[in-house]
Amino acid sequence: MKGISSYGNINDIQLIGIYPGSSIWLSGVIVEGNLSVKVDSGSFSL
Repeated sequence: MKGISSYGNINDIQLIGIYPGSSIWLSGVIVEGNLSVKVDSGSFSL
């Protein structure tokens, strides 16, 4: 299946801030654990 998938575990997560953007909200986090992200297809623009 095409798209974005992830596998793993998160042992600890800390939210350190939430920041408003022009059209989205951004968050700052500290995460401890193992995570694998696989991207089969997608579009990306800045």
